This record gives sequence, structure tokens and C-alpha cells, in this order.
Amino acid sequence: MRNHQKNKEPWLAAALSLNIVGLGQMYAGNFWRGFSLLFLWVTFIVLALYQLFNIHGKTIYALIFLFLIVLIMLISIIDAWKIVRKQNDLEFEKIRKTTRDPLLAVFLNLLWPGAGQFYLKNWLLGLLFAVILPTLGGGIFIWLIYFKNTITLSDAKLHYGFLGYLLQIISIICCFINVKRKYKSIILIFTFLAVYNIGLEQLTHYFKINYAELFKMSSEVMMPTINKDDRVICLKYNKNEIKHGDVIVFKPLEYPKSLYMMRCVGIPNDRLTTSNNKIFINNRFISYFPTNIYDSILLNQIFKTGNKGITVPTNHYFMIGDNKSSSFDSRYWGFLPSSNIQGRITKIYWPLSRENVLTNYIPNN
Repeated sequence: MRNHQKNKEPWLAAALSLNIVGLGQMYAGNFWRGFSLLFLWVTFIVLALYQLFNIHGKTIYALIFLFLIVLIMLISIIDAWKIVRKQNDLEFEKIRKTTRDPLLAVFLNLLWPGAGQFYLKNWLLGLLFAVILPTLGGGIFIWLIYFKNTITLSDAKLHYGFLGYLLQIISIICCFINVKRKYKSIILIFTFLAVYNIGLEQLTHYFKINYAELFKMSSEVMMPTINKDDRVICLKYNKNEIKHGDVIVFKPLEYPKSLYMMRCVGIPNDRLTTSNNKIFINNRFISYFPTNIYDSILLNQIFKTGNKGITVPTNHYFMIGDNKSSSFDSRYWGFLPSSNIQGRITKIYWPLSRENVLTNYIPNN
């Protein structure tokens, strides 16, 4: 019979392994097989993160480990499904195939909310979960970001992720509408997995806010050090330890919802002075600074000190882009408060041809 204790659901096993590698094998009764797969999966995740975020790591190795992570997940899904089918009675499998399996619909919904409804031929619900609600939600977030300017892109991505998980939970529950057999325990399992995924999303967001985040360079302000469209790694846990020459991600004073990347050339208590159209830090000429008369006048207009100079205030920094000719930086808007700093760029990780560790030096160009 369908609910016989010996028989289990193959698509439930596959769905469990889709969420947590090895969990499907454990559900099938093969604990150590599942544990071994889980151990390998977690190990490769740790190694991939190390290769990506550590300054001594290599992006190519991170990609290799990412491939292995996906491969092990696929192996776990297929293996769990096969183990359960092999263990089940032939009569049970025959009964299971007589109708459209709601657990296969659940598995499809884990891949994309609404796909399970299409499999069950609930076309309206499928269209609602897969197309209408995601499009409507995305449109609302775009309106809030670009027209109302009330939410940042990062926050919008987080909220849109929550919307996706909410749709996933509802679409999973809807898979069991009009199903005669009882699946209460299974619904609880998938509800737990959905909550687990939401918790994982929160953990990822916490990691991005407090430890490290990936960014894409959207301008030419840091050329040739960082080209437009280069992808970089920003460490955030040590953002209060900024040194001369560090490349910083920060929220600009005039556009607090945007993010800029520039080099720090003045830290708290540094003395900035101008002489003969040259700019000095602590009486030391830095050839990186522009030396034409226009920039010297511009600096004097900002700080209104003539040639007497000024001290960088406590908890403030002086920022300039490596591509000085197209950099809207501290020469124009003054000192940057430390509260606006998001983190420090450590390396370019993509494209592979430009992978490079960024050192805290001030280029003499």
C-alpha cells in the first residue's frame, strides 16, 4: 500500500538532496552514504569560498570546486531517487505511477515556483506563481529603486529573494490540493526546508554586510588599476583599519544610495597643503595628486585655506580615483566620513586574465 512503512517517496528523497546534499540518502535509510556526500559537499563549499575570498586563492580553483559542488549535488539527487525506487515494492511503484505525483510537482517547484503546477496541469496557478507574481514583484522593486528612490538595489534583491521563497512555500502547499492521500508530514518537511532556505539567505546577507561582498566596477574612475566591468572582492570586517593607498568601497556624500570605488590618499590627522600648484601630504609631495593649477585652486576652494593647508578631520578620509581626469572625488566634495565606508577592495577575481591582488600603494602616474 501507498503508506506502508517500508515504502518511501523517491521524489521526496530527490527534493531533500536538492536542498541539502546527502539528506535524501539519509531519508532512504543509508545514513553513512548520505553523510559522506554531505561531508564532501560542505568541504568543497569551504574550499571554494577560501579560493575566492582569500588574497592567495585563485578564481580558477574556486570555479573547479564550484563544478564539484554542483556535480555532487546532481549525483546525490539521482542516487537518492534510485535508492528509494529500488527499495520500494513493485506494487507501490505501480500505484505511484497511476497518477501525477505531487512530490514530483514539489521537486519542480523547488527549481522554479509554478513549474509543479504546470506539471499537475493547474495552468492558472502555474502562470500566477511562475510569471505574474514574480513580474509584478520585480516591477514594484524597480519602481521603488529608480523612480521613488526609497530602497537600495541590495535591499531590493534581499526582499525579492524573500518573495521567491514565499511563492515557493505557497506553490508547494498548493501541490497537495485535491490530493486524496495524506501528506501532512511531508508538507511539514518542505515547510521546514523553505524556512531553512530563508535562514540561509539571511546568513548570506549577514556575511555580505559584515564580512565580504562581490562588486562589479561600473565606471572608469579607477583605471588602469581596475577597469570598467572588472569584478572585485570587498572585505568589510576590517573597514576601520584603512591605510594610505587602500582602494575603498564607499557611499558618496551626494549620492548615498550609490557605491563608489576610489583610493585613500589621506587618513585622519594627515596634513594637506598646496605649494607651487602641487599638493603635499604631511609635507611630502605625492606625485599621484594632480599638479596643475586648476586642481590646486579647486582644493583651496573646497577647504578655503589658501596655501596654509588643512588637517584631515578625525574619522574622515581623502579619496581620489586612479583615473584622475574622470574622477569625481575628494577634490570636489571634500573629506569622506568613515561611516560611509563599506569596505576595502583586496583583489580582482574576474575576468581571469585580470585576476590580481590589490596592494595599498599610491601609483605615481
